[in-house]
Amino acid sequence: MVVKDNTTYQMEAERFSFLKKVPLFASLTEEDILKISRGLKNVKIPRKEVICTEGEPGDSLYIIRSGIVTVSTRENGGEKILSQLYRGDFFGEISLLTGEPRSATVKAVLDVDLFVLSKADFDHITKDNPLVSLHLSRILSYRLKQSSSSIKTTLSPCFYSVIGSQKGVGASTFIGEIATILSFELKKRVLVVDLDGGKIKKVLNLNPASIPYQQLLEDIKPPDNALLLNCWFEDPSGVTAFTFPSASDKKLLSLLEIHLPSIMGILKKKFDYVFFDPSADLNPISRRALELSDRIFYLLANTLEGVNKAKAGLAKIKTMAEETSPSIIQVGISHLIGTTGLYRSRIKEILDLLEVPEIWVPRKQDKITGEGKTVTPKKIGASRKVARQIGGGSSWPGTGSRRSPWLGTYRGLGSTGRRGNHDRHDYRNQCWGISRGNLCQNRFSQRNLSIDHRQISE
Repeated sequence: MVVKDNTTYQMEAERFSFLKKVPLFASLTEEDILKISRGLKNVKIPRKEVICTEGEPGDSLYIIRSGIVTVSTRENGGEKILSQLYRGDFFGEISLLTGEPRSATVKAVLDVDLFVLSKADFDHITKDNPLVSLHLSRILSYRLKQSSSSIKTTLSPCFYSVIGSQKGVGASTFIGEIATILSFELKKRVLVVDLDGGKIKKVLNLNPASIPYQQLLEDIKPPDNALLLNCWFEDPSGVTAFTFPSASDKKLLSLLEIHLPSIMGILKKKFDYVFFDPSADLNPISRRALELSDRIFYLLANTLEGVNKAKAGLAKIKTMAEETSPSIIQVGISHLIGTTGLYRSRIKEILDLLEVPEIWVPRKQDKITGEGKTVTPKKIGASRKVARQIGGGSSWPGTGSRRSPWLGTYRGLGSTGRRGNHDRHDYRNQCWGISRGNLCQNRFSQRNLSIDHRQISE
């Protein structure tokens, strides 16, 4: 007689509870689900790893316990992305139903936890449960329709980390402004995850809010998950914020770090963009967030000392992020530290950047807030430009694709930064509400100059 310990019983109970919520098994009895759960194999796939490849034999069905995967096919020498799948979704059924090789390649976007169902068990389920077969036929029809849809070669980034090279460069303020513009002006669903001790509360006008997804409580068990209920806030502009529990709650922080890929997978279904505000000392969960981010904004002071610090910090971040493309990390300048700074062209050379970094945080930076139906943008042109690059349909800098539509606001300005021959009404329409001074700032920044920070050569 085999005696199971409490841990084994707990794992089986959790697996059974999860499978009951999977739509594929909704028509099965609890006894059938229990039998299936005992036959499943659990596998964990690291981020960016291929799970199955188009054209290879298929002998199993995969059910996503946590994480995100992309489904793609080869077409005309390139990749055609069909869909992204999340917690509770499944893939691999087409090969089992038709006996043909895999019709698509599936790759992990985040770390993925999978349950694997063998072909023998799959055949048994579909034979004895007509409703499961009906559900599968509907899914199959939908996925075949997807395969004939328009080609998408890339998926829009969702997860961003904004980190300063040192304290005082205004990283949290920069995050708050980008998030507010995306939410209020571009009508995007935005979440800010504060990993730095509640700094975002000083930037946004936050009020307590309810947890957006009850699923977020499933991976962390009581009583620890109760602490997560009090971490959610909302700004009048529509931005949602999650402030991590106190550093003294080491057990909870450890659990959040372990389950971060699963949590991110759930959040992506709710929000268009998620911004992480990592801690300055890069604690373990901040490091994990950097590793899993689609894009990283690195904000540095343009003083000589600040650039030297940034050079060492940038090397560490590139290692943590496992950089595979120059476009993953974008570097910007803050003028909040010091009174003199290096030319931005010189900073480009020192840091070996692909292009001259832009000024993201000017010296006199006013907070942007959304109050009901109004928003007060003052000297936030840099934040608006980045926000529109993210949410306005423009390509990421350095990708060689089309320009941001925001750049059209420069029209009518001469090379000296002066106003063109327009009356006040036309000029205001053209500027989209951005102050004249900030337009001049951006025109000067194109010429590697600054109107609020004196430059030195070394």
